[in-house]
Amino acid sequence: FGDKFRPPAGSWTCGTCLLQNKSSDKMSGSWDCDTCLVRNKPDVVKCVACDTAKPGTGVKSSMTL
Repeated sequence: FGDKFRPPAGSWTCGTCLLQNKSSDKMSGSWDCDTCLVRNKPDVVKCVACDTAKPGTGVKSSMTL
C-alpha cells in the first residue's frame, strides 16, 4: 500500500481526537482566542465562539464566569 495511507505533506493530526487536518496558513492579522483557542478574523474584536475580547482592544467581554 505504501504511500496510499501516508498523510499529505503539511497535514497534522489532532492529539485529542486523532483526526487528520489539512495544513492552512494563518491569515495575516488573524488572532487566536486566549479562552477557547478559536482562530478569529482580523476585523473582529470579540471571539466568534465565546465572546472573549480580542487582546489589546480594550473591549470588555460579555461572558461572566
